[in-house]
Amino acid sequence: MILTVGDSFTYGEELSNRTISAWPYLIGQQLNKTVTNLGKSGASNTYIFRTTIEAIARQAYDLVVVQWTDPSRIEISDSTGNAYNITANVGQKLMPGPCRVDWVKELYANYYSDAYNYKMWSCYVLALQDLFKFRKQPYVMINLAGLKEYYTENFKHLAHIWNHVDSDYFVGWPTDGILDIQGDCPRGSGGHPLELGHERIATRIYEYIRDIGWVS
Repeated sequence: MILTVGDSFTYGEELSNRTISAWPYLIGQQLNKTVTNLGKSGASNTYIFRTTIEAIARQAYDLVVVQWTDPSRIEISDSTGNAYNITANVGQKLMPGPCRVDWVKELYANYYSDAYNYKMWSCYVLALQDLFKFRKQPYVMINLAGLKEYYTENFKHLAHIWNHVDSDYFVGWPTDGILDIQGDCPRGSGGHPLELGHERIATRIYEYIRDIGWVS
């Protein structure tokens, strides 16, 4: 069984039939494995980190693929413990019920820090990689987008963390991510790849796991 965790690009947003055409299922077809796809539209890296740990605590998988999203997505919870993922530009689509967009904007304006969220995401990456190794769980990771010059230039203080990332199990690290791999393929109105894009993503990930020996 294959486990995939990520955001809408893993979920298969805007596909006519995501359970057939989304890249996790295409990889499953290539490997002749069933797929548990826990991708979620609007997911934050906190959701991805927590959900992956919860899933592998229940059982082992033949392969786990973790697709990290933009660190600017953050997670909050209400007084009952329900968690919600929000972003600065599409918070109104991700919050439950009537969204207080002004409140979301205020949160980002006054309390959001790119540096902090990239540092948290970096810690998530290292923690999961160490956990996978400890459990002898085959895995690969992939970013939504490569770490462009802006981030490598402005977040040099994270170099001591990123130097510990095991790039052998990180597709495209640090330059390429899902958005780079899909290239100029057709996209839906929300910017998500359609069938051709998911085929490209699946091919890249499959070739990578084959090259590192996770499949014969």
